[in-house]
Amino acid sequence: MKSHDSCATIGFTTNHRDTEENMGRKHLTLKQHCRGSHFTWAERLKLQYYWTGSNGYRKIRSHTLLGKIFQKSPKTIKRELQRGMVEHVLSDIPFTRIEYNADHAQLDAENRMGARGHNRNQAGTMPWQPESPSSCL
Repeated sequence: MKSHDSCATIGFTTNHRDTEENMGRKHLTLKQHCRGSHFTWAERLKLQYYWTGSNGYRKIRSHTLLGKIFQKSPKTIKRELQRGMVEHVLSDIPFTRIEYNADHAQLDAENRMGARGHNRNQAGTMPWQPESPSSCL
């Protein structure tokens, strides 16, 4: 693992400066610290929440900002998003929406690990449990 001494400062827009959400701050500073490049189930679920703006998470579509939040490189975020993108058919008329799905990304990652000969737990299921949404806030 590498630790870097740089940080990112993100300014709030004037519309968001006086809301309770930012508690009067004018800038958000995120220190960069690289962690392993592999995503855990809980990180994939959080990434889904950030990407879609659900479960109380602010919608964020910037690979750079998501990289700062998850302490991973923007390229790792981009690859993870590509891995988990699925197409949802919303009606009989050709109307679809492409979104990140943590379950799909997790299954894809497990299949790739299995193909490379990594050890799986004996039952062949996920050895971890996802965090409850309330603990992710």
